[in-house]
Amino acid sequence: MQITFILSMMFAVIISVFALANSAPVTISFIFTTFELSQAVVILVSAVIGAVVVFFLNLFSKAKSAMKTKGLTKQAKEMESKFQTCQTQLQTCQTQLELYKKNELDLNEKKNENSETVK
Repeated sequence: MQITFILSMMFAVIISVFALANSAPVTISFIFTTFELSQAVVILVSAVIGAVVVFFLNLFSKAKSAMKTKGLTKQAKEMESKFQTCQTQLQTCQTQLELYKKNELDLNEKKNENSETVK
């Protein structure tokens, strides 16, 4: 961030020096009007308009990124919640499977006992 600021200031100084070196009056035709201004003013106004346009484009880009980040954060929280639910369900299923296996073993032991008593 600091390097961007430093580069911006250097660029502003270069533009200012260039504008002051070219201070002759020029005729500007804009839409249906014509007027004379110093070339330095034209250069500086153009640079300022360019800076404002870049600022707003950057602002738009940052807002778009912030909205995307917010959406992705929400999606990540939803997925984390689903993951926790799946883990809970998995633990429940594993517990039920263990109980089922234990009951099956108990039933097999009873069957074996009954078959031995019948013989």
